[in-house]
Amino acid sequence: MKLILLSILLGLIIPLFVPVFNGGSQFYVLEVSSTFPFEINGISYSPGNYYLTYRGIVNITFFNLYYQSNTSRLHLIGINFNGTFLNSSSEILGILKIYSRSNFTSVIVNTSEIFYTRISSLYDREFYVTVNAKHGSPISSGWYASGELLTISLGDTYQNGSIRYVISHVFVNGTQKTSFSVNSPLVVNVTYLVQYLVNFSKPTYAYINDSLEIMSSQWLSNNTQLAIPKYINLTRDTRIFTTGNFTGVVYISKPIIINDTQIFQYYVNVKEPIIAKINGNYTNLTSNWYNAGTQIYIPQYFPLINDYRITIYGNLTGMFTVESPLIINDRENVQYYLQFPFSLQISLSNGTSYYGTNIWINNGTYAVIYSQIRYINNVTRAVVIQQVFNSPNFGKLNYILQYFVTSNLPLPVSINGTNTTLTNGWFNRSTVFYVYPVYYVNSTERIVILYINYRNVTLLSPLSFNVYYIREYLVNIEGYYSHSAILDEKFWEPYGSIVQVPLQYKYEGIYFESNSTTNQYYIFAPINITIYYEPIDITTSVYAPVLAGLPIEAFVITVVIIIILTLVLLAFNRSKVNK
Repeated sequence: MKLILLSILLGLIIPLFVPVFNGGSQFYVLEVSSTFPFEINGISYSPGNYYLTYRGIVNITFFNLYYQSNTSRLHLIGINFNGTFLNSSSEILGILKIYSRSNFTSVIVNTSEIFYTRISSLYDREFYVTVNAKHGSPISSGWYASGELLTISLGDTYQNGSIRYVISHVFVNGTQKTSFSVNSPLVVNVTYLVQYLVNFSKPTYAYINDSLEIMSSQWLSNNTQLAIPKYINLTRDTRIFTTGNFTGVVYISKPIIINDTQIFQYYVNVKEPIIAKINGNYTNLTSNWYNAGTQIYIPQYFPLINDYRITIYGNLTGMFTVESPLIINDRENVQYYLQFPFSLQISLSNGTSYYGTNIWINNGTYAVIYSQIRYINNVTRAVVIQQVFNSPNFGKLNYILQYFVTSNLPLPVSINGTNTTLTNGWFNRSTVFYVYPVYYVNSTERIVILYINYRNVTLLSPLSFNVYYIREYLVNIEGYYSHSAILDEKFWEPYGSIVQVPLQYKYEGIYFESNSTTNQYYIFAPINITIYYEPIDITTSVYAPVLAGLPIEAFVITVVIIIILTLVLLAFNRSKVNK
C-alpha cells in the first residue's frame, strides 16, 4: 500500500518539476503502466506503473496475448500514448515507429523532444469457443471477446453437389440454443438434417410420405418415401396416367433424376351411344377414360321450315374439349322459335325462365309471358299483357305503349274526361289531355292559367307541359250596423295580395264609420271579414269618398297591386318561353 501511494504521489509531483536538472543535465520522465508484464529496451518489468528518466530513444514492448489457461486469455487491443490510441500509421511527435508481430507490439519513442511521456496498454479478455460442425457453420472454433454475441440459425444449409446439410439443432455446453454470449469457454455442437436433390424434369404428381403433392425439383430429406403409381386417382372420375423412367415406390437415400410424363384423364359417361367426331375421326362415342384435351364434336341441330328445327338435345352439343369429367345425355327434339320486339322475362312450363328477345323452345313446352313493364328508354315503355305461346309467334306480341308525361307545376287537367291533378307519370299512347283555363279547386279556391304550351293534346310521344298560373282565394266582406247587414261583397284575390276594407261606408243615404283599427288584410287563404259600423254625424265628421262601397284610395291600391302582379307573371312567362 505504501508503494502504491508513493507511485501516485510521484505521478502527481514529477510533472510539476520537469524538465529536471541534475548537475547541469536535463532529465525527461517516461511513465509506463500495464496490467501485464512488458519490456523496456529488452528489460522485463512486472505489471504496474513506472516513472523512468530517459533522454533519447526508448523501445517499449507489450505482449499481444497473455494466456490464463488453455481456454481463457487476455488480448492486447490498444496502446495509449499521451491520451491518444496508436496504430501503425500514427504520426505523433515522439513516436518513431510502431510495429507488431504475432506475439508482441513495440513502440519506439524519442523522449528527447518530450519532457513527459505517458504510455499504457489496454487488454480485453477472450474465451476459446470450440465449434463441432462437420458440414459447416457460420462460426468456427476460435477465440472470441468476452460478451460477444454469437448466432447459429436453424435452417442454414451447406451444399455439397446434390447433397446438402441443414442445421437442425445447436447445443451450447449441452443446452439447446441458437444465440449465446461468450462469457466463458464454450463447446458448441451442431447437428444436421441430410437432404438429397430429387430432380423432376417437369412438375409431377407424387406421394411424399403418403401425402399427394405436385412435385418439382427439390430437396428431400434422407429416408423420405416417394411413390409415383401408374394411375393416380384424384377423384372417382379424374385420374393421372404416368409414363417415364420411374413409377413405383422408393425411399430417398441418394440424389435421383425423374423424367416422367403425366396426363390427366377424365371419365366421360355417355348415357346413350351417339355418333361423334373424336380428334377428327367419326366413331361411336361410349363411356370411357379420355385424355385431357381430347376434342369431341356432336352436331347440334338441323333447320326445318316455318321457324321449327330439330335439335340434338342434351347437356352437350357442338365442339368441345375434354377438360373435366363429363356426363353426356343427348337425344333429338323438335323446337319452335319465339321472337319479340324487345327483351322480355319468359317463363317456361318446364320451370325454367329466360330473359331476352328470342328463344328456341322444345315442342310440347309452352312459354308464358307474364304481365311486365319493359323500358325502351327513360321516357318510353311497354306494358306487356300476360299471354301464352306454344308455337312460333313470327315476331308478334300483345302490349301497350306508354310515354312519360311531365309538368313543371302540379296541373289541374282532364285526362280522357276525368278531372285530376297532373304531376309526372306514365300514360298510354293516345291518351287525351285537356287543360282548363280556370280550374276551381273548391268553392273558395281556384287556379287561373296564365300560360300553357299544350291545352288540348293527344299523347303520341313523350310530352312535357310547361305551365304558369296563379292561385286565387275568395274574399267575403260583411258589414253590420247593429244586427242589420249593410255591406256584403265577394270577390277573388291572388295569393299574397292585399285587401283593404272601407272604414267609412254609405248605405241608403246614411254614412257609417267602422270602429275597427284594422282595414288591411293579406290574402294567403280564403277569408271572411266581418266589420261593424256606426252612423256618422256629418256635421262633426269628415267624409271620405267611396267607390263601390270602398274608399277610392283602397280601390286604387288594390287595382295597382293586381296590375303589378300580372305584369310580373307575364314577364316571367316570356323569359321561360325564350329559354
